[in-house]
Amino acid sequence: APAAMDQVQAMFSNVEIIVMEARGLQRLSTGMDKKCWGACVESVMTGNLTDAEVRCVDNCVSKFLDVSEIVTQENSKAAAVELQRQKQEANQNKNWARRLAGVF
Repeated sequence: APAAMDQVQAMFSNVEIIVMEARGLQRLSTGMDKKCWGACVESVMTGNLTDAEVRCVDNCVSKFLDVSEIVTQENSKAAAVELQRQKQEANQNKNWARRLAGVF
């Protein structure tokens, strides 16, 4: 039964990760749309973007994605460092618990 519970917890953790990633992508897309559209498109009266607007949007999206990738990499590094710190702290707590158990 404990192994089954571990599998269920792992499955829920994976679902949570997928949902968080989807939300992050949605925020990225919304931010990029607002920023690039607002900065590059003057009017939609003609129904078509001008060549300059297309270039502007292309450049803006490219830069937005480059920056987003850098931020994601840095966040991943920070999360890995934090996870390592938490593991070390948990191990220290286990060691203290063992020492205390030996005393009492």
